[in-house]
Amino acid sequence: MYFGVLDLIQQAIPLLRQSRGRIIVVGSVSGIVTLPMGGTYSSIKYATEAMSDALRLELGPARISVSMVNPAYVNTAITGRALEQMHQDEIDTKFYSALFEKVQRKARDRVWASPCCAETDDAIAHAVHDPYPMTRYYPAVVAPSVPAIAAVPVIKLLSIHPEIH
Repeated sequence: MYFGVLDLIQQAIPLLRQSRGRIIVVGSVSGIVTLPMGGTYSSIKYATEAMSDALRLELGPARISVSMVNPAYVNTAITGRALEQMHQDEIDTKFYSALFEKVQRKARDRVWASPCCAETDDAIAHAVHDPYPMTRYYPAVVAPSVPAIAAVPVIKLLSIHPEIH
């Protein structure tokens, strides 16, 4: 997933230099805040965040803007299927089954309570059309809390999940 995005961007850079285009990367709040049972997914999203930051610094002199759109929970058919097929077989179910079920249940509840794609669509449209696109967009109901949560030390986040210890 990450290397595909990187390869596509690298191939587009010559055209973007000519047109002073824009790069808009759709990531996830999981690239900012890692939750239990989401390490693999979050690591890819963290890498995408770092790539976007590096590209912004490297391509800024060529007047190529780079924006990240980081939605939280978005209610789509793909998200629903992904939640139902979470990789439970990849974990030690004896040790983590209770935590896994709790995380899956909370994620499912948040997804079903979330809007569809309109907020994410609006953020992408802003990044494409605005003369001064933002560096990061956080479209979703929980968006205002994301930067604050990202500043909380991981150990504090773990304290809300005593079953991890």
